[in-house]
Amino acid sequence: MSFFSHKTFYGFSIALMLTAVQVLFSCDAENTYTNHRCYFIFNTSYHPSSILMASVTSDDGFCLVYKGFNKGYDMVYIEKYGTSDPNSPYLYTTSTEPKVSELVIGWDNGLLIGFSAIENKILAFDRHCPKCESNAKAKLQWNGSSKSVKCPVCGSVYDLTLSGNGLSSYPVSYIESMYGSVLRVVH
Repeated sequence: MSFFSHKTFYGFSIALMLTAVQVLFSCDAENTYTNHRCYFIFNTSYHPSSILMASVTSDDGFCLVYKGFNKGYDMVYIEKYGTSDPNSPYLYTTSTEPKVSELVIGWDNGLLIGFSAIENKILAFDRHCPKCESNAKAKLQWNGSSKSVKCPVCGSVYDLTLSGNGLSSYPVSYIESMYGSVLRVVH
């Protein structure tokens, strides 16, 4: 009976160790995303010449996306270090787009979105510094390029092309079709 118990314990130990290794090295990206809500959708068939689309289809740097109020309307603003979007602000007016008031653009009204050649994928980060989360003034600002941002409160610098170096991230989907591309940052 003791041989059976030893054999059973040995098998259980191996199974437990394999499970632990699988959890440690799994590609479960769900654990890397922030808990903050985000709901941003951008359709190129309605906004074909945005600098945001250039940022997600090439390693051209990241864009800052945020909501603002202008001329009595909620609007979406897109900017990039050293470049302004000639079509910004955007007013979502089609029946198939969500209303701008329905959009939740990150935790503190700001997303940094772009393509990382290093990771070979589109990344989206919250604009708020994770080290200064309780400080309303900790909205990240460009740091000499469209690939780096800095916190004005604590001075932390984040390289956006390297998974944001600890910035809160959001899942991104990008679907291309003959009618235009749709970028979704929804969490």
